[in-house]
Amino acid sequence: MGQILKLSEPAGTAFHAMAFLAGKEDQWRSVRRMSKALHAPEDRLAKVMQLLHREHLVDSVMGPRGGYQLARASGRISLLDIYEAVEGKLGSCDCLMGHSVCAGRRCLLGGFLEQSTQRFREYLARTKLSEFKGLFPGGLYRIP
Repeated sequence: MGQILKLSEPAGTAFHAMAFLAGKEDQWRSVRRMSKALHAPEDRLAKVMQLLHREHLVDSVMGPRGGYQLARASGRISLLDIYEAVEGKLGSCDCLMGHSVCAGRRCLLGGFLEQSTQRFREYLARTKLSEFKGLFPGGLYRIP
């Protein structure tokens, strides 16, 4: 069965990695450690972390004691910040196909796509990363 809304793998990885870092904001976490905890391929996670770093959401330090940590408090990072760091600006959705393909005067789905995209944007913008810090006792993920 198909899904209407589906996040890309990089966006999902970014959300989970940032929630992992928010669990202990003052600790540096290596890509290897995060990869194991998130069950994410290390090379893909490294690329996502580079995107988050480029947008100043995480700081990084090279070396054996290095890794990543949040660049600012989790209460100052929205899910929209994370999403757009990986996916680019969340624009409007005028057509399910990504472009107009029919000669109709209006979309078969009415304004549903545009309204849904706007609600998604609003949710991401108002939801802060800090809301996920205590999701599970001992942090969001268990480290093997």
